[in-house]
Amino acid sequence: MQIFIKYKRFIFFYLMLIVNLAILFLIYLLRPILLIRFGKIKPRIGRAGMDIDIYLSEKKLRLNQPKTKTLDFFIWDSLIPNSKLEEMIEKKITILPSIFISTFDLIQKIKYFNYHIIDTSNGERDTLNVTDLISNQLTLSDKDYSTAENIFYKYFPKDAKVILFCIRDSEYLKIKFPDRDWTFEDRRDYSLDKFYLAAENLTKRGYYVLRMGRETKLKFKSLNNKIIDYANSDWKSDLMDIFLGMKCSFCLTTATGMDVFAWMFRKPIVELKNPLSISRLSKKTLLLTKHHYYKSDDKKLSLSEIMKIGEEQILNPDKDFMSKKGIYILDNTPEEISEVALEMLDKLENKWKYQKHDHKLQKKFADIYNTEVKNYKTYRFKNVSMRGTYSTNFLRKNIEWLN
Repeated sequence: MQIFIKYKRFIFFYLMLIVNLAILFLIYLLRPILLIRFGKIKPRIGRAGMDIDIYLSEKKLRLNQPKTKTLDFFIWDSLIPNSKLEEMIEKKITILPSIFISTFDLIQKIKYFNYHIIDTSNGERDTLNVTDLISNQLTLSDKDYSTAENIFYKYFPKDAKVILFCIRDSEYLKIKFPDRDWTFEDRRDYSLDKFYLAAENLTKRGYYVLRMGRETKLKFKSLNNKIIDYANSDWKSDLMDIFLGMKCSFCLTTATGMDVFAWMFRKPIVELKNPLSISRLSKKTLLLTKHHYYKSDDKKLSLSEIMKIGEEQILNPDKDFMSKKGIYILDNTPEEISEVALEMLDKLENKWKYQKHDHKLQKKFADIYNTEVKNYKTYRFKNVSMRGTYSTNFLRKNIEWLN
């Protein structure tokens, strides 16, 4: 017994090696008539939700699919911090026990068998535009929906309309993944006080504003009873995270994992994105990015200049990268954030007043974005065109930004 305990790791390794070689032989034999594929689900909420929804959507639309009939299996890289989302995913796909991670890793290492890997990376950018073509593929059961609805109406009137604010701070990743340095992601953080004006203005239009999140540094405090810090509430739960994504009119986000629930249910997204070069590209997305300035003379970078350094910014994990490039970045003003939020609301309520040159401004934004991204050398989504729009008020007031 002691010998077994001492060598159990080696015994397990060689047993799994035998199993994995047998699996490789089987999928090799079946390949002409049945393509057996394996995929790994990433452990972060945003990626898990996006990747699997896009995978299911593409499969249903028969896009990005092999000609051969497939039999697909997935493995959790590690469990995501939302058990209800896990449950929804496991109802739609076949999940293998975690011991088969070694199978996935072996297949990934052997070039001949790479065809048997399910590429879920389209979820990052929705390269085939499926979210604008098909409804959500992951959803709550009727029982879960009813439970969540009953909880919701304990706190809100029957006619309540809600807008979600997903405002990133660094606390969540530090707590959930403490062994990794996440400081390079701080570029996506915003000061909470920049969002109060938008929240107040949205409540004046009859909406409740809910600040989403898990672990947070600061509370979103307000005397306005229509502004609710759900992230620090006693009724926060995995189920309610998802239900609120279904229930909301739209989501204002600084690109954080919690916005996936609104995105999964095809809700419009106001995305305050930095780096801008990795924005969501859906027609339902309204964009705004931070202000970039040269340190040397405080000159503001144009859209083209921002996009030219976009690929380096994506690939470089150094939190001081922009500073070393001689650039500093400032948050958008409360007024700019409020304007882009109200623009989305006006468009949803058919109250938005278009001006003569708005279409030209949006076309120029998309043209510059697409042209610069196409010049990227290694960015895999460089040929995916911008389908969203940019804050119209910002473009109207900053025409030189497009020069």
